[in-house]
Formats: sequence, structure tokens, C-alpha cells
Amino acid sequence: MKKLLIAAALSGVTAGAFAQGTVFFNNNAANQPAVTVDKTFATGGTYAPANGFTVALYWVNNSSGPFLPMSPLVLTPVAKGVGQFNGGFDTLSTVTIAGQAAGGTGEFEVAGWLGTTFTSFAAAVAGGDKTGVSSPFYNDTGGAGTPAGPGHQLTGWAGQPDLVLSSAPEPTTIALGGLGAAALLLFRRRK
Repeated sequence: MKKLLIAAALSGVTAGAFAQGTVFFNNNAANQPAVTVDKTFATGGTYAPANGFTVALYWVNNSSGPFLPMSPLVLTPVAKGVGQFNGGFDTLSTVTIAGQAAGGTGEFEVAGWLGTTFTSFAAAVAGGDKTGVSSPFYNDTGGAGTPAGPGHQLTGWAGQPDLVLSSAPEPTTIALGGLGAAALLLFRRRK
């Protein structure tokens, strides 16, 4: 009997030690950004296609500063959610962050793209879709305890600007802007 009690106690400790962090992937908490489309692409002041948008949550194993340079083009998304342009989205589930300790702090980003045609942020960029990426933010994770506690809201994302989906400028536009800046500097030197 004692052996069974000891084995049960040890299995609870080891399960708690290997618990993974969890978050609620949505923007329903107070002061969280909405997802919008750059107004230059809007008709009549609004842009609300029937197929809405897709968002992906990205995580990197970095619990202390400075922020790591994150690129959704190379990171694997933790979870995806779909929403309409009322500003809100909800995955309706708790997301487990594999590799993130429960009750710890991780570094996250949210990336979005227009519609649901593309399966990843990289595919949306390659396809010329309207895309957007949040600034990186730290967020605590839930899931600690036995039984595992609830996921943690994305409170670290609160207060950031809206996630605006827009087309990336074409390389020729960037090159023309660079030439214009160089011409201004040369003109300024001559005076």
C-alpha cells in the first residue's frame, strides 16, 4: 500500500514538473488590439470581406529581455484563429505552448493575413496578401498546478496598436524612396 501511495505522489510531482504553459489565444480581454485593414484598401471607409482574416500566435523560448528578433516567416505558429473585421477573434480553446514551462513567461507575437486562403504567414507574404505583425511582447502562461490551472489571457499584448493588415511596399517603391532621400541629402550639402 505504501508503495502505491509513494508512486502516486511521485507521478503527480513529475506531471507537475513537466506541465506546459497555456494561454487563451483571443483579443477579448480589456484593452487588446483589434484587427483592421489599412484604410487605403477600403471602399466606403470599411473593409469587411466575407472570409475575414486569419491570425497566428508565435512563441519563442525567451523569458527575459532584450526582445529577440522574431520573424513569423521562420517561426512555427503555436495556434491559428479566424475572425471577422469587427476587430475580434477567438480560438475558443486553451493553447498549449510546447516547450514553455507552466506558470512561466514567454515571448510572443501575433501575425495576421487577409482571408483564409493561405495556410501560413509565409505563404500569405509570398502570395502578396495583406499582412501585419504585432510588436513582440512578454506574457505569462497558465497551466501550473495539479490539476493543471487555466490558461492565461494575452495581457502582454494589451495596449499595443491595432494589428493593421496592409500590403508590403514593392521593392521598386522602396528603391524610389531611397533615391529621393539621397537626392535631398546631396541638394542639402551643396547649399
